[in-house]
Amino acid sequence: IVVLTKDALTCAPLLEEIKVSLESEGNILLVHHLVSCPDIEAELAKCEDEVLKACLCRAPRFTYMKEIAPSVLMGLLFPGHIKTDDNKSPRTKTALSGGGKSFRLDYKNRFALGIAEDGAGQVYNTKFQDKKANLPGDIDGAIKALFELYDPEKKGVIGWAQFSEIDRIVTECLGGQYNEMISRRAFSMMLYPGLTLEADITFTTFHNYHLFVAKRMGAMDGDRDASMHYRYVVDKVKNTKKAKRYNKMFDLFIAYDSSDKATKAFGVQVRKSLMARTPNVRAVLASEKVPGKDGMTSEQFAASSHNVMVLLSEGCFTKEENNAAILAGAAQGAEIMVMTNLEATVSLEQEKKAAPPEVQAVLSRVSVVEYWNKCDSSCCCKLLDLMQFPNDTNSKKPVPNREVVFRKRDNAAVLYLFQKCEEDTEAAIAMLALSNLVSPSSKSGELSRSEFLRDGGIEILNERFNQYISAPPVAEVCCRA
Repeated sequence: IVVLTKDALTCAPLLEEIKVSLESEGNILLVHHLVSCPDIEAELAKCEDEVLKACLCRAPRFTYMKEIAPSVLMGLLFPGHIKTDDNKSPRTKTALSGGGKSFRLDYKNRFALGIAEDGAGQVYNTKFQDKKANLPGDIDGAIKALFELYDPEKKGVIGWAQFSEIDRIVTECLGGQYNEMISRRAFSMMLYPGLTLEADITFTTFHNYHLFVAKRMGAMDGDRDASMHYRYVVDKVKNTKKAKRYNKMFDLFIAYDSSDKATKAFGVQVRKSLMARTPNVRAVLASEKVPGKDGMTSEQFAASSHNVMVLLSEGCFTKEENNAAILAGAAQGAEIMVMTNLEATVSLEQEKKAAPPEVQAVLSRVSVVEYWNKCDSSCCCKLLDLMQFPNDTNSKKPVPNREVVFRKRDNAAVLYLFQKCEEDTEAAIAMLALSNLVSPSSKSGELSRSEFLRDGGIEILNERFNQYISAPPVAEVCCRA
């Protein structure tokens, strides 16, 4: 545990202790003394060792003040923060077999991701000082093996559709969060200057890019950690591609009533929230165009998804395209879910009755998740918890973006009841959404009820009930909730 106070990272003995701990495969936890150094970024910048600085930036942080010392201790002792064993995945063991260290591998992995993030790599404006210098043979072989993973059909070229599919896996394997814009930057950096994203990548341009990355990593200066990085990437991606999760194209298919403008806008908003909060979830909207999959219908997309979610709106289960997607997904073992908008919703039970019998059977017990755009981080985290993923040793369940983890405990339904609902119509819609969430017919009803009670929702609900008891339309819905 490193207690970060003012100028602590200029202390040579402390830096040496941190380095020794990392070399011994230790786990670093950062306790930020808020009174001593309010600006944590400025303090981290004082560390001159780039590897140590990167490790400290990635370490779990805990803000300390004497008034909240017990909560800091509870956070430090939370399962997953304290390291109790030295178990590593088979892929990591293979990469470290030459005597490498985990923290150096993590540093190189993050370094590789950072080159694409800034998009400033001058791949074709940089020349080696020694023109005859070649990459070490193991790195050169790894680059070739990595290209073959992108090009399984051995055509010798890679289009954007193929690249984006594998780059998502590479990013997740390196511990990053996928971002399509960053992926497009990497793709354009591989192309010769002046070519558009419609062009294809050849092995030569692919090799040029990774030659540039490997040189930046120090491969030409004898740094063996670059070899460890490429060994790890190839082995990890090769095994991850075999995972059951990637047997299907998508993790989540979002169905909605495309004829309704409000519902369509709701769908776009949900898609944006997922991209920002849980970027590693492979989500697709019913009307979305997927690169390289122009001949596929939305029904086929649903059948090739692990989860199918319907955005609840009036008449949504009377739409043929929604019902076809639900049945296609259910037939392939997908988890069926419903999302209710706290600002505009209808009764789920009433909508179910309008659905065909075969769809009613599928919807008899589904998970229901709420959404509010002012609290979308916690809504996306809850959705991720309710989603179904295959149990497989070759891949892990996607994790939320690191910046939203601290918002996970927010309760959108409770916050909406507290901050909004000053008008009759607004309150009635919120109560209706709440009744959808906590309904006994909802698979996630018990979870929603326990979270609502835990976060003080019953007191706020009681206050709203007393406020609207003289308004029968609101009071009736409130009683049902």
